[in-house]
Amino acid sequence: MKMKNLRNTVFTSLLFLVLFVSNIYANNNNGQDRNIQESNNHLNAQLLDSLTAVLNRNLSLAELLKQLQTFTLDNQDVSYFDLLHTAGEVLIEKKKYKSALPVLKELLNQRDARGNNELLLTANLMLSESYNEEHLPDSAALFLDKAEKIYAEHPRKRYEALIITQRASIFDLRGESLEAIKEYQKLVNIYLNDDGEASDLTEVYSKISILHTTLRNYEDACLYMDKAIAICENQKLYKALVGFYINRGTLEHEFGNFEKARP
Repeated sequence: MKMKNLRNTVFTSLLFLVLFVSNIYANNNNGQDRNIQESNNHLNAQLLDSLTAVLNRNLSLAELLKQLQTFTLDNQDVSYFDLLHTAGEVLIEKKKYKSALPVLKELLNQRDARGNNELLLTANLMLSESYNEEHLPDSAALFLDKAEKIYAEHPRKRYEALIITQRASIFDLRGESLEAIKEYQKLVNIYLNDDGEASDLTEVYSKISILHTTLRNYEDACLYMDKAIAICENQKLYKALVGFYINRGTLEHEFGNFEKARP
């Protein structure tokens, strides 16, 4: 079931605004909050630009793979494996999730992927994210399960929050709001205990608020939106604060408190 079938019109506007706020943080951090994707040091700037140009052409998988093989012939110090990995990252960064799916699967089929636990973990997480963005939660859950099994055998602290975030997103897409809230609460504890970025914490608070809105829990919806606002005020994150103020007003309007919704 697609996201729009799980939300009413006002909630959709709330979600849209949270995404707007997330984009502000991404711009402020120069895109560093994309934890799943990491910069690939194997590619020089010129080759990365060439790869991005090819990906923008929306080639078929066969055409794309052929082009990547041509790149490796022209750049002996760069492997086909590295190009596949970077291509998957770039496509997800550009939100071309459908195009990223076959590229990431091709990556997992490569001999170099075998035994590379960190690569397998990140690739499965990226596949899960892509399927979730394509509104296919069952497929997303399948690849998340694979990522979690690798994580259980080879734990790395920095992947814990990513896995929980993805699990919460799948629950959210399925309309299982209470389960999504439980997962997001785990993230709150991680960010509070590990001195996480303010942007991470406010984004989670906003998502919890939105989920409580769908459950018609007015007090909890206000509580978590106010937590996000308080952090922005304390940290002087004024651009993000604008979005959260709008969210707060929209929330009041959703519950019929029209006077409180006014600026």
